[in-house]
Amino acid sequence: MSLDPAPLQNHAVMLPCSPEQFSNFIGGLLGKPQTISQTLRGSFEISKNDIINIHHLIHQRVRQQNGGDLIQFTARIIFNDDSSVLINDLDDLMNYNEVRPVISEQVHLTWLYLIKFNGKEFPEKQNIDLSFLAKGGRYHLMKLHIILDG
Repeated sequence: MSLDPAPLQNHAVMLPCSPEQFSNFIGGLLGKPQTISQTLRGSFEISKNDIINIHHLIHQRVRQQNGGDLIQFTARIIFNDDSSVLINDLDDLMNYNEVRPVISEQVHLTWLYLIKFNGKEFPEKQNIDLSFLAKGGRYHLMKLHIILDG
């Protein structure tokens, strides 16, 4: 086996598209999106099952309307001792049980989709962020932040 880097210089990755098509595709993934935000104040009680139901509702709507593919789902739970846990999968969230004597004060949910919008040649990134923030043991602020690329 040779450790000479010269043979590696002759290798390349070929993409079956023009440079303009490639730049449009990358721009759709990384471009500056439009943002829609909404904050709702009030008393809410949010359970793990509520979060799972919200996940299924969002996933169903995105799939039905735009044929989007879920790339990533995360749930960050922040506790009253300033510790947090990041869960990277719905199944992991469904099976997660905190064993420490802590209270969850914030839950931040993020969905990342790749969506083929009507009239667009390439799929584009879509972020949906939903946060629940607690005060006094009850969730008092629900912040919905949707980033639209298409």
